[in-house]
Amino acid sequence: MDDHFSLDYGEMIGGLRSPGSKLQGHNWTVVTIRTRNRLKEGLKYALLSFIGYPIYVALTRNVEWLDVGTILILLLIAIPMLLSVKYRVYPVLRRAPFALAILGMTLCLCLAIGFSYVAAVWASSALDVRAGPISPETIARSLDRLSTSKNNHVVVGLSILGATLATGTLATLVGRKLGKGVLVNWITGRYHHPRLEKRAFMMIDLKGSTTLAEKLGNLAFSSFVSEFFHDVSDAVEETEGEVSHYVGDEVVISWPPRAAFRNDNCLRCFAEVSNSIASRSGFYLAKFGFVPEFRAGLHWGEVVVTEVGDMKSEIVFHGDVLNTTARIQGQCKELGVSLLFSNEVANQLSTGVRAVMSSRGDFQLKGKELKVSLFCLVDPDREETS
Repeated sequence: MDDHFSLDYGEMIGGLRSPGSKLQGHNWTVVTIRTRNRLKEGLKYALLSFIGYPIYVALTRNVEWLDVGTILILLLIAIPMLLSVKYRVYPVLRRAPFALAILGMTLCLCLAIGFSYVAAVWASSALDVRAGPISPETIARSLDRLSTSKNNHVVVGLSILGATLATGTLATLVGRKLGKGVLVNWITGRYHHPRLEKRAFMMIDLKGSTTLAEKLGNLAFSSFVSEFFHDVSDAVEETEGEVSHYVGDEVVISWPPRAAFRNDNCLRCFAEVSNSIASRSGFYLAKFGFVPEFRAGLHWGEVVVTEVGDMKSEIVFHGDVLNTTARIQGQCKELGVSLLFSNEVANQLSTGVRAVMSSRGDFQLKGKELKVSLFCLVDPDREETS
């Protein structure tokens, strides 16, 4: 992919009718963004390793492991392993029952750490004896260093590490179930009293859900919606968003100020959902006979964020911004497009995106005194706009 954005939407975006149409000239550079996200995760794991490693050495009393070479080898092996667990194994396990997901993730993380431990011993032993990785000298040296009779505290250290990983996995998955940042915000009491914040909101709604429910039946339709929400979640995570709540077959997503327009995240989320659905269209057709189609409205403004309820507490958003977002999303059906966004959003977008967006005019939305300017995206290869 070149330095400019080129993204195959798979399904129409903002009213583009032809599958496979592309928007070029954006500064989104999807590969770069994803690579940056992976690097940030890798740096986080490296930092945790540097913090946790001295603790592990202290617990195991294995001072021999304090040499820099072995630490670097361990990190070079462990970080890719941990990233593989997060981005390859976790997307599969998170669709499993909660208890099974916790067990599976903990087991995979322990195996990744254990494998990294053994591989680091093996590699550093080969360097020590200056021999090949499968030479008798390397094997003897590795077995000697891995011997529990010599390092009788290693098993204890690994057990503590396993318990820590299990606890961390539980906290991570519970936090994900509650919503990004919700657990921390509850604990710290950040929204115990109402606070004003600026947020971007996107409401994504399935098209023709009533007809789909009649054709599929209640159970199959529920499974269809669940699969769709899983695909939306992937896009939300990739674009640094937060799922606020679900209403029937609609999902409400929000972004804090910094994340909302970094790499045009709030708008790019729609493209990510479109691509995710397009890549799994075969699965949807085989299982349900239908591929999800959806509309989305996007708006930006000030809301009140607060914690409500004693029994089943929630952190909720209050304000006209949400009502306006819902009206914008509803206007998609009137205009026959898949995505609309307000002037407030358009003003925050990058120059590359503004070059391929088109005004649909000013509209008197229900419940609004003033007209709202709405925009969509236009394919630069076609004259047709959304």
